[in-house]
Amino acid sequence: MTGMNNATKLGAHFCAVLWCGSLQLMLVDWSYKHEVLKASLYARIAFAVCVLAAMLPLFVETTGERIEFTTEYATVPGVTVYLMVYLAYVAVTCGEIAFLCFGMALSVQRSGNVWSARGLGLSAAAAILGVAYAASKGSYLVTHYLGHPWPLHAEEIVSPALAGLATIALISGLTMAMVGRRIALRKASVSAGV
Repeated sequence: MTGMNNATKLGAHFCAVLWCGSLQLMLVDWSYKHEVLKASLYARIAFAVCVLAAMLPLFVETTGERIEFTTEYATVPGVTVYLMVYLAYVAVTCGEIAFLCFGMALSVQRSGNVWSARGLGLSAAAAILGVAYAASKGSYLVTHYLGHPWPLHAEEIVSPALAGLATIALISGLTMAMVGRRIALRKASVSAGV
């Protein structure tokens, strides 16, 4: 529809960057103190903008009718660099998401809110799966560059499975955390009413 090759792949990667960035901003907003919150948010927004700004020219320079932005085309240097920029961002943001979720899970568990603690724990595990996805795909690209890649068919099974599990676990975990928060608020209001 756009007349541009690989437009869907670019759109999917941009959406993934925006999704990871949005989750990161939400968790930073929940976790950080007011004094450092603005600077923390601006730094992460600037990082995401820089990643997107780096991805776009790499994409435009490399895209073509016979090229797809997947590990199958790792022989094309522009594809490898583009994917490594994207995967590095995913690994960094998912790493911070895991750290923040784990810290919040410990904090919430101390307050006795089991549902929220389990949901945030599941979200931390999901973010670790996101890091594993980036590591899986990235390791294939690096080993391919070094001349000793692991089997492509294995990478094409492992990486999507990790990405799918990460997405499902993250959505489930954040939903559990919100349900737990609602349950805790309802119990508190009932106790206050009694």
